[in-house]
Amino acid sequence: MIHIVKESVDVIAGLEKAKREILAIRRQLVQDGKVSNHLGISFTVVDDTLATMIEELRNL
Repeated sequence: MIHIVKESVDVIAGLEKAKREILAIRRQLVQDGKVSNHLGISFTVVDDTLATMIEELRNL
């Protein structure tokens, strides 16, 4: 059980880092005026999905 918990913590940390990096990319693209509606929606879906995954892993 400890092994699974440790992996979950590592996975959560990785997902949180990915979420921050993706949001930073989105912010830069928005500043550059390069985010279409479709791309903006895609970023939102990815952000929501990562947030859900992180929350679910924390609840294990």
